[in-house]
Formats: sequence, C-alpha cells, structure tokens
Amino acid sequence: MTTPRLRALLEPVDFLDDAMPEEITDRMRTGWRLPPQFGIATLLLAQERPAGPIFGLAHATSPVQWLREMQAGFGRPLCLLLSRLLVELEAVFVADSARGQGLGHQLVDHLVRSYSRQGYQAMLGGIHTHKPHLAPY
Repeated sequence: MTTPRLRALLEPVDFLDDAMPEEITDRMRTGWRLPPQFGIATLLLAQERPAGPIFGLAHATSPVQWLREMQAGFGRPLCLLLSRLLVELEAVFVADSARGQGLGHQLVDHLVRSYSRQGYQAMLGGIHTHKPHLAPY
C-alpha cells in the first residue's frame, strides 16, 4: 500500500494527537515494530485482495507514550508490566461504501481476540460521538 493511500484513509479519523495519522503511516511504510518489552502494535487492513482498495482499517498499540509520562510516578517495572496488559485502540475507519455491514465490529473484535490471546487485560479507546455514524457506540 502506498503512503498517500493510507494517509487518505486516516484523514477522516479524529485523533487526540494531530501527528498520529503521520505516525501510523510511517509505521506502515517502514515496517516499524514496537520494542518487545513495550508490547505489540497492530495495523489491520480490510481489503478483498492485497493490492485492492481498502475498505477499513484498525490500529492498536500499547499506550507507550502515556506509560512513559507516568513512569516517574509508577516506576519502570510497573510501566513495563502495564504495557503488556493494556492496549489502546488508536483508530478505526470504515469507508462510506462499506458502512452498516459490521466491518468496524469485525476489525475491533479481531483486535480484542488477538490481544486477549496474548494476555492483555484491557483495551482503551475514545469514541467521537459528534459523528452521526458513531452515535450508537
């Protein structure tokens, strides 16, 4: 997938950090991996074939930035433990043409099952209810 295509998919997503779309794009482009001691980052793409159009995506990772900020109070050992127990759902996007078919649920469910199998205990995320299609959540 080309960087501009991924960046375009992330544009409609509301992020608390304006730099996040570029960070996710760079992670995909470079094959970036979270250092193992900090947990796992996952980017799922929903498409019919590898080079085909993307209908949805979901991105999740350990809340490393938050844990680094909390390290002074929590201590490094606890922050490392929490990075293997907590995961943050950073982005979910479903193209207008694929909405209403359960794709967003499938992406999130896949992430939940995958992280649960790996021992994670909680998933964090924010939902922007000012977008009409997100109101039911």
